[in-house]
Amino acid sequence: MRSKEMFMNAKKIEEEKPKRNLFKAFVNFFGSLKQELKQISWTNRKDLKKFTKIVLGSTFTVGLLIYLVDMGIQKCLSLVHFIIQRIFG
Repeated sequence: MRSKEMFMNAKKIEEEKPKRNLFKAFVNFFGSLKQELKQISWTNRKDLKKFTKIVLGSTFTVGLLIYLVDMGIQKCLSLVHFIIQRIFG
């Protein structure tokens, strides 16, 4: 009987919620969004080009560094493999 009471109470609470107008909420959301976008300080074209070059250059540099470290590890492991094969046949 307890679960039936809980179900009825939940149904009453659900019925008591005020109905929201979805169209009004939609318009309100986009109005707020427009205000927020006006407050953003956007980067100018000169700075944007500079920052893009920095990101691309640092990405290339880090990628090259990872590649070189990987090749170094590969060479070391090949050397260890070669030595172990010569020792143990």
